[in-house]
Amino acid sequence: YDMGGAVSAVNGGYSTSATQFINCSASFGGAAAWSLQSTVFFDRSYFTANSAVMDGGALYAANFGQSRVFQCNFSGNIAGRHGGGLYL
Repeated sequence: YDMGGAVSAVNGGYSTSATQFINCSASFGGAAAWSLQSTVFFDRSYFTANSAVMDGGALYAANFGQSRVFQCNFSGNIAGRHGGGLYL
């Protein structure tokens, strides 16, 4: 299965500010996914019309470390099972 249409962090880290994630897709985390103690920070970013076949239309996280989603906008994201915007 694929994780994170634009960003995938596995046992690592990622940080971004004022970024637009539009029309991204994946099985888990249409725009971004992280796991295995990864640390991610999303600040003032936009998640629009992203999709996941399974969970987390925009964002998907499992077994994650310290993470922050701050002042972000979620609009029109969809998931086949759980968490159209965010799945934790």
